Amino acid sequence: MTAPKTERITWGPWWRAAFIIVGLLGIAAITFAFWLNSDADLRAVERRAKAMGVPTTWKALGRTQSPPDVIARWERIVALLKLCPSWHEKMRISAHLPWPKSWIGVVPPTAMVEYHAGLDPVTLNEIDDLADQLDGKPICSNAEPNYAAPMFDIAETRDLTKLMAERAILADPSYVGAACVRLTKIVDRCEHHTFIADNVAFQNLEIALAAIAYRSPDLEKSTEKLLLITWLNQHGGSALDGLRELIAGQMIISMDLSRHLTAEYARRIGILLPYDGHFPFTLTRLSRKRCFVTLLNIQTHLADTGTLQSIIRFLNKLDDDRAASGSWDPRWYFSRINIELWRVILKYRIRSVIHCRLLTSHLDHEPLPPDPCDPAGGPLRPILRNGEMIGAYSLGWNLVDDGGDTNLDFCYPLTARLGSPNAADLPPVPKP
Repeated sequence: MTAPKTERITWGPWWRAAFIIVGLLGIAAITFAFWLNSDADLRAVERRAKAMGVPTTWKALGRTQSPPDVIARWERIVALLKLCPSWHEKMRISAHLPWPKSWIGVVPPTAMVEYHAGLDPVTLNEIDDLADQLDGKPICSNAEPNYAAPMFDIAETRDLTKLMAERAILADPSYVGAACVRLTKIVDRCEHHTFIADNVAFQNLEIALAAIAYRSPDLEKSTEKLLLITWLNQHGGSALDGLRELIAGQMIISMDLSRHLTAEYARRIGILLPYDGHFPFTLTRLSRKRCFVTLLNIQTHLADTGTLQSIIRFLNKLDDDRAASGSWDPRWYFSRINIELWRVILKYRIRSVIHCRLLTSHLDHEPLPPDPCDPAGGPLRPILRNGEMIGAYSLGWNLVDDGGDTNLDFCYPLTARLGSPNAADLPPVPKP
């Protein structure tokens, strides 16, 4: 008797194809993870940075934590701010009302006046006392910030600046000097160690300068006038001050993120952020070396020339080079973002520096100061209306005198609202 035949079970071709596909996908995923985590390109950038003398750690950059009592004082101010936020911050959230670029020629809204009249005076007095104890230096609560930890309280710093600026705008003439000095201490709390931090710091500075410019007639008789002029002189130096340290700080925080791309990639996929979590992280890994090399090239350019006009031309050339490579080239992804950030950062810095210089000359009754954007080294240009100087302007990003065009030049009011597009034109009549 013969044994029964055993039927052999075979996998069909589609099973084999499926396993092959799964295997290839697994190999691709492992290779992608290794590529994401590799840092040979970062080590090469760090070697070049060290050879150039650029710090590659927070300790080498000289970053130190503020004393515990200063941090505790600031944290108390932030806690009190929750009890009395600024009127503009409440309106920004509820009605999308932005902070005005200038208060000159503007009547403070009745709603803002009523809001401040209803704030708790005890809370405001405590905030004032704590702010008066600030030493005018940036408050560093974290000596070694990393990609995962919050670097500083952006929203709270901006809201507090607006609150103090509103109080300076509404202050009694006999008290306006003290209110403006207190406002400067809040602004000086801001750090400048990364691109975002620097941008926020100069936005807050512009908020403060708008309030000081608005109250400049009352500051003429203030005993704090000389203190404010000294402060304006300190912030009216060069738009390039601290830029080399800023680049180093941004490289440190960006390299830290680059070394944790896989963890951050997985986290953002896990919380279902398809655009912010997937594609840009791949492009970041692909383009980061060129981005860091671009930052080091800017460092070299700063060391070699150190003039504002040359940096503007250099950034414009970088953008032209990027455009010439074609928008399809993914290696320019991160560099493109950084070039755009640089434009924003430098524009805020330029505007703030010029505004400080202009307010200093205005309060000190001096001639118009030099224009840092003028290759010939000339002074700021006056904005004349009916033969009277109502403000001044500097050359814009194109380094060309466009006659006070508010879209191209940097224009600043002193005694009256500016028009548009020409600053000397009459402004539009406000809607009732």
